[in-house]
Amino acid sequence: MTQHAVLPPGRRPGPSAEPLRVEAVQERFENAYHRTQYEFVQFFTEHLVDCARSFDQDFDQMLVMAVLGQRRLEGALGGLPADPPELDRVCMTASRIADVTGLPRETVRRKLLALKARGWIENDPQRGWYIASSGDRVPARDAFGEFAKRFSKRLAKLHVRLSHIVQDGPGG
Repeated sequence: MTQHAVLPPGRRPGPSAEPLRVEAVQERFENAYHRTQYEFVQFFTEHLVDCARSFDQDFDQMLVMAVLGQRRLEGALGGLPADPPELDRVCMTASRIADVTGLPRETVRRKLLALKARGWIENDPQRGWYIASSGDRVPARDAFGEFAKRFSKRLAKLHVRLSHIVQDGPGG
């Protein structure tokens, strides 16, 4: 089994840094269960409420967009452009989206059409659905500018608070 290393806050990779293993971080979270749960649920609830507002309370549409967004991010992190010939590596069929989300296919189809009407996604009949873009312009990203700022702040707060739990160690 692969062990993933996590550096303690404030520590930089190098010979003197002793990375914490995922298991050690997990143990610290479990030892501070109530504190960890409180911080995570606070973040998660605020994030879901913000997401719901951004999608007019349509969680299914949000979920479909999130799956397509992850696919695009995966491609971007791998250095793929969003335009052909690599488009097939960032596209997803409606059937695959239904499988991933657990939503009925007809629901997925309706949500895809609604997202397309917003100008956030496009469909290549041969490859599937993908996040719409034109050069550096991504309409969905443009629409979520303020949301992204709120998310970054929420995530930073969560990181700081969870880092304190990890730093405090056993019994923290």
